[in-house]
Amino acid sequence: MVNRLIKAIQAESEFEACVRCGEPTDVRRDTPVDMRMHYVEGAGQSCPECYGKAYPENRKRREKTELTMYFGEMGISLDVSLN
Repeated sequence: MVNRLIKAIQAESEFEACVRCGEPTDVRRDTPVDMRMHYVEGAGQSCPECYGKAYPENRKRREKTELTMYFGEMGISLDVSLN
């Protein structure tokens, strides 16, 4: 039943729904999977919250990467520990 609801949401939206909770994500359906954040191979697109719950060990690494990229665009270098 839940899978049918997710598929119905996806069919009407240009954005993917989370495969775990069914909430819409900010990922467009036409985005290649290798360019997506929170994509789980073999399962599909996850929202940030569900991905963080399923893969807590990746959360710190992903947050560091996002911060480094954000500040790097402004010319600011970060030295952030993963601990």
